[in-house]
Amino acid sequence: MSHSQGLCVLGAALALGGWLLAGCGDHEGSAPPTGSFSQVRVTPGQTCTSLLAGQTIPAGEVCVEVIDEGDQPFLAITYTTTDGWLLLETHAWVGLDLADLPATGSGNPRVGHFPYCASGLGGLTRHTLFVDLSLFGSEHGSPDLCELTFLAATHAVVGRDDNCDGRFERTETAWGAGPRLVERGNWATWFSFVMECCEPAFDGSEYSLQVDGLNASGQARIQASAPGEDLQSYFTARLDLDGDGSLDGDDLEVPAWCLDHIRNFTAGTDWHAAIFYSSLIDLSGLEDLQHNPLLDRWQNLDLVNWILNQGFVGRESSLGNGPFTYGDLQVAIWTLVESDLTGSLGGLGAWSQARVDEILSEVPDSLGVDLARVDYLPPCPGLMSVVVTPRVIIPNPDPDKPSLGGYVQPLLLVLPSPCSSCE
Repeated sequence: MSHSQGLCVLGAALALGGWLLAGCGDHEGSAPPTGSFSQVRVTPGQTCTSLLAGQTIPAGEVCVEVIDEGDQPFLAITYTTTDGWLLLETHAWVGLDLADLPATGSGNPRVGHFPYCASGLGGLTRHTLFVDLSLFGSEHGSPDLCELTFLAATHAVVGRDDNCDGRFERTETAWGAGPRLVERGNWATWFSFVMECCEPAFDGSEYSLQVDGLNASGQARIQASAPGEDLQSYFTARLDLDGDGSLDGDDLEVPAWCLDHIRNFTAGTDWHAAIFYSSLIDLSGLEDLQHNPLLDRWQNLDLVNWILNQGFVGRESSLGNGPFTYGDLQVAIWTLVESDLTGSLGGLGAWSQARVDEILSEVPDSLGVDLARVDYLPPCPGLMSVVVTPRVIIPNPDPDKPSLGGYVQPLLLVLPSPCSSCE
């Protein structure tokens, strides 16, 4: 089957994700999705060619670029007219081999059989057609879109209404400029563009005290409520990101875990001096007010980051131990960052030492073991942990002296990995 046949949507409009891929019917007035697809793009981001009417008259341009609707990549083919020319119809074909382009026996294009088209445009200056790139991936596999040279034939019917009376005194056939499809006869043209894949890189260089809108001091009000939403984490933390002193709709809720099974926290308690630290920096100097280390084995936070990115919670044990729970993951985190787990491990719901051992056994040997700082960087997209050291503020009975207080349970908040741009 040719790609043009596999992509064909004729005589109707196919709704995908709330947007319309225009078929060869009347214009539906659809707007293009917004956003940019970060994994696949047209080199160097957008390719444009002149739209020529009557073979030689500049009437605008045709541009192609990759956009997305959620995680779904689309190729947007946008016609834009200039100098008084208006769009009446558009027809486009995209493929990898000109032999797949609908054509007569002599090679002249059959634009009525082009898979992407719109009629009844009525005189627009801009119109976009969408090509679902996943349909190419169904035959090639998504990675195979990388470095592929795509071919496009973009036809339009354009007109002029120089008297502004709603009548088009002049109409012309127009094509996106490029080499001719056939040497003689029809002057239809085509052009090419290259698809490239962009892999966003992890960028934690400034993910220390600046966390998604926190103030410059790295401090924010924080409140914890246990357990986490849908039992996916030990609890949920709310951050006062806008600094207005209240927890409201402008704030952020994130999954969170405990880093010390001895120190306590109370669900619903507000901490007003929580300080944030990247889990990728040296935290050997992190101490409580009595100069005791807040984290026994901070070096293993890399291993914790790896575990957080494996989606354990809810997944079935491969050893027949049942589904992993948030309690299993919490005990695994404690095992990595604490030197002694004696004492009560309450409030964890259903957890199993067998499942905890299974989680820890899955950590790749290449990541190292206890007290061996490793170079694991979270994937993009992925998850990264941020250490929080909240303090309880207690008013001093003597108003002339500073407030009292001390560190409570150090926390681990889970945030999206900071990734460099593909641009």
